[in-house]
Amino acid sequence: MNSSRTNFWVRLAPIWLLALSMLFTAGVAEIALRLFPGWLPEEAQLRLLWSGERDDMLTVGHPQVGVLYKPLQRKRMRNRDFDIEVSTDEYGFRNRSPWPARADIVAVGDSLVFGYGVEQAATWTSLLEARLGKRVINLGMAGSGPGQYTRYFEHFGMKVRPRVLLYGLYPNNDVQDVEDFDRWIEAGSPGNYDEFRLFSGEVPSAIKTVMDESYLAVALRIALKNLRDNSRFKARTIELRDGKRVRLVPRLDDLNTPRMTESNLVFSSMLWSIDRARELARGIDARMICVIFPSKSRVYLSTNGEDFRGPSDPLIASLRTRGYEVLDLTDVLREHAARGEQVYFETDGHPNALGNRIIADRVYAYLQATPPAPAGP
Repeated sequence: MNSSRTNFWVRLAPIWLLALSMLFTAGVAEIALRLFPGWLPEEAQLRLLWSGERDDMLTVGHPQVGVLYKPLQRKRMRNRDFDIEVSTDEYGFRNRSPWPARADIVAVGDSLVFGYGVEQAATWTSLLEARLGKRVINLGMAGSGPGQYTRYFEHFGMKVRPRVLLYGLYPNNDVQDVEDFDRWIEAGSPGNYDEFRLFSGEVPSAIKTVMDESYLAVALRIALKNLRDNSRFKARTIELRDGKRVRLVPRLDDLNTPRMTESNLVFSSMLWSIDRARELARGIDARMICVIFPSKSRVYLSTNGEDFRGPSDPLIASLRTRGYEVLDLTDVLREHAARGEQVYFETDGHPNALGNRIIADRVYAYLQATPPAPAGP
């Protein structure tokens, strides 16, 4: 009995030795890739950045705007590019408390207005406030879209009766955010919008989470995908003069360009939300300026002879046709990028501290030099 059992395991030795060897090799490869992530393909590095983001911020559902950060909390946001502390005011936005009875400027938008990745004092809204010597209320909320921007202004911003509404737009994903928020409304506004948008009611399994965060598993998945897909992810790295670099994802940055036409129902819904904000601003005699935030690809791929246009141009054309005052930040960021300056984080898609300072200076100069445009239709 014992002899036959021993013989059985001896016969299986090549199989379990192979399995142990493969497990050992995978473990060594995982450790090596974590120690030297530069060995990974660029797409794998980007995907691991996104899956490795840690956002400790607590959110609460809101029946009109979908979601807010929990008021009066102090938490951390971090990924491979930054590690910052974020605090919220009495409403759940990124301002110091308490709010004043009146404010000169209200800014609405997504993470580009929120100041994702930089400390609060380094956000462009805080820097603008310091330059002007006047109160600026930041209603930026990461992951939101124009359907929410207008509602944030209606339910929170109008109460401080600003003289200026800065309506931040990020064309690369705003149209998708509008579609997601419209689905939430059509579903009856069920609970926390973030949970609806990110999970659609399904929380990722533990195994999936592990696979998404394994360097080796992600690298293998990318390799197999690239064998199947000739168009590939096509991440690109721009080397800067000081040895720094920025990584771009042109294909993703261009993904929504075909949808930026008024014959597209989601784009029309986006324009309707912007129109509604203009009506609200006019109701309190506030000047509305549409501030266009370009992507890294639009900034850096147009400094070396290329002309990456993406979804910004059709949106700007539509806004100007409809009589909007538009401040496009592309040119000023390109000027600094052309000098070899790093105005975005290396891998993350948001402006870094320098980028925020450039934006603040541009908005300040525009407000000081440009009189209000004639009222549109």
